[in-house]
Amino acid sequence: MSEKEKSRYIKKEERDKVDKSSNFKCAWCGVNLMERHHIVQYADGGKNCSDNLILLCPNCHTLVHQGKIIKEELLERRKKLSGEIDRSSGYLSIINKCKVMIGGNTFIDTPNIINYNGENLIKMNVENNNLYVSLRLYDKKRNLICWVEDNKWWVENEEIFDFAYTKNTFKVEYDKDININIIPDTDTIEISGNIYMNGYLLRFDKEDIRYFDEKYPQHYSIFKGNTIEKCNCAFRFNI
Repeated sequence: MSEKEKSRYIKKEERDKVDKSSNFKCAWCGVNLMERHHIVQYADGGKNCSDNLILLCPNCHTLVHQGKIIKEELLERRKKLSGEIDRSSGYLSIINKCKVMIGGNTFIDTPNIINYNGENLIKMNVENNNLYVSLRLYDKKRNLICWVEDNKWWVENEEIFDFAYTKNTFKVEYDKDININIIPDTDTIEISGNIYMNGYLLRFDKEDIRYFDEKYPQHYSIFKGNTIEKCNCAFRFNI
């Protein structure tokens, strides 16, 4: 591996730490189009670790390299971001109980909808009548391509994702096999779409949830007609 390749390679766990520590947005101006910046440059001995990385949008990233934003200011901004949860922009309104309808199933006050091997792929909670959504979307090859945490989002490639986010709709679309629609009513949240889980397609509409391998479409599992209330997790998969 060349020195240039080494300087660009960052382990997945370090990338995730950096993204979360900066709340999935530019640490300087707050926009959601992001790049990772080495506070101490790799050529100067800086490491590819979360302690030396910060999220910046392309414009602010360029300003740093032009010397218009100095390292000390960047470090001070990073310190202020540490541990901060910014929920000031983007929310879905809902009242009363958190009632979720997905694939012909009803879940009441059940925050974790789909969990795979300990990771919540679909999660939501209500605070002060606002709905906060968390998603983990993977592609067929098991690569994480979209991360939503309490309505703050990050994507691997923003150009190929379509986001629609208003007070009554949350929509994420990647292609025909990776898409989520979340529509809250006064007391009900309807979810439909398709996601991959461990390389297998999980499809849910108004009728049922189907989990199957596209190579063998005759082999699938169906979940429908369940009503679950005050349970920590609706569907937990360990495969």
